[in-house]
Amino acid sequence: MDKFTTLTGVAAPLEIDNVDTDMIIPK
Repeated sequence: MDKFTTLTGVAAPLEIDNVDTDMIIPK
């Protein structure tokens, strides 16, 4: 789960571009 937490931290600034967020966090 540590990896997921790291991705979430990285996704925070990228959240400006929702496209990048979708790429980082698969649904």
